Amino acid sequence: VNKNDNPTPFPYPPLYQENDMDYICFTNQNKINSKFWKIKYIQDMENTNLESYLTQYNKKFFLASNQILVGNLLSKNNIDENSIITVPKINEIPEITFNKKNFIPTKDENGQYLYKENPLYTDGPYHGRKLLLTIGVPVSNQIDTIERCLFHIKPLLQELASELLVINTGSNDGTLDICKAYGARIIDFPWCNNMSFVRNTGIFHAYGDWYLSIDDDEWFENVEDILSFFQSGTYLNYQAATYMQRNYHTSSGETYSDSPALRMAQITPNLHFEGRIHDQLILPEELTPYQLTSYVHHYGFIKDKLEKNHEKYIRNTSNLLYDIYEYPESLRYNYQLAKEFNSYRLYKEACAFLFRGLSIEKETPNAFYKKNHAVHLLATLYNAKDKKLFHMGKLIEKNYPLSLAERAFIHHIQADLGLQLHLSPNEILGHIRAYEMFQLQFKKNPNDSILYSDIGIETCTNPQFQMDANVIAFCAHCQANHTLQALKILKKIVPEKILWQKDNFHFYCLNGPIEVQEEAAKRYPKNQKEESNK
Repeated sequence: VNKNDNPTPFPYPPLYQENDMDYICFTNQNKINSKFWKIKYIQDMENTNLESYLTQYNKKFFLASNQILVGNLLSKNNIDENSIITVPKINEIPEITFNKKNFIPTKDENGQYLYKENPLYTDGPYHGRKLLLTIGVPVSNQIDTIERCLFHIKPLLQELASELLVINTGSNDGTLDICKAYGARIIDFPWCNNMSFVRNTGIFHAYGDWYLSIDDDEWFENVEDILSFFQSGTYLNYQAATYMQRNYHTSSGETYSDSPALRMAQITPNLHFEGRIHDQLILPEELTPYQLTSYVHHYGFIKDKLEKNHEKYIRNTSNLLYDIYEYPESLRYNYQLAKEFNSYRLYKEACAFLFRGLSIEKETPNAFYKKNHAVHLLATLYNAKDKKLFHMGKLIEKNYPLSLAERAFIHHIQADLGLQLHLSPNEILGHIRAYEMFQLQFKKNPNDSILYSDIGIETCTNPQFQMDANVIAFCAHCQANHTLQALKILKKIVPEKILWQKDNFHFYCLNGPIEVQEEAAKRYPKNQKEESNK
């Protein structure tokens, strides 16, 4: 084990283990322990012949310390290269320069995250504080979005005992003037490449009993549910709440993903965020937050603005690498790094770090991040058009406690990729049926899925996903010459509401069974004419 190849304090556990194989780790690091490897300590690794320790074995396979075994090593008596994943070293990340000289620690000598305990107040009506709610907004130069952000939280400021607290990280474009017009109390905190430090400064200076954090490029669709949460007294039974964050993938707003954002909690002396970027509010593990239906719009990760996307990739990934360097066992930072690779279409790197997370989890169990790594691995295989999605999909659905939304998502992407890769119509239709079943179950009690899903919620809530599922089923029935079934589904399809499957839909309208062609020509004459002209 070379410490520079694998920053974790243990070798990566194999995700695939043969019953008749021994797994031995040779290392000169005398503090290494593992639940899965037999550790063989050798002080002088460079001058020791490791083969002398392995004479009793007929076959031997060597893995580097930054490699993970994910499948059967033997394929027709040869090493199957697909069974080994190589995790890039920190200094091998595409387009990123990692410089240890720029590293600033975020934990003290005892390993505790650096933050100041929040002050206690005793003379106010809200658990000693004079206000019920502080809305904290970190601001930089977002003159184009700050007005919209503040306008949509105005009802909270008007109807609750609340304040607007702005944490200024260096704005000089007029943003602060707009904030002052909304009555903001402003605290200056120069940007230091650490979003948690910014948010924690807001919590420390807050006068509210509760703290709600929102970014200056986000805005609420409405805040009625938040108002009801406080005005009805529901908040008295909880210590935290999540609102939904809707991240748009394209400027048009057609495609997006929803996930719960934990950015609202009652202020305690130890309430704080952690993480240089993609920060997270730290709460006791046993605490279950209240799920609000209010959601914010966020266009910060749209994929069709390449220059902006590239800038965000460089900024976010650079900061996350310092988190990985400082907290090598952290599944959260590993997970966020993999998501950055995925958003920048670096699917090979994304898969490697998602496998890394699943491997680390075997030594440091965490059911939440184990599941999230697994589901995002499937999403990455889908994005990469990798047929391993189908094998991994079966394994993950069988062995992981997935939500209904996640199960619906998994079958939707398998049906979609199955159509792209020309799988058999029966396989495609099987995934469509499973998607529709899980979607129906989700709708009976959506909150059960929303709170525990980091991916897939929109697959069940956005009607365009159902429309695309109809098109996929239509195409599969056409392929199989199931004319009656194809005609039945054709009646449900509205071309204007098709998201990704427009080309497939038009193709089978023109080239499907003759009865389908005739019916499509009657229903969509304009579309047929336009497609024929192409």
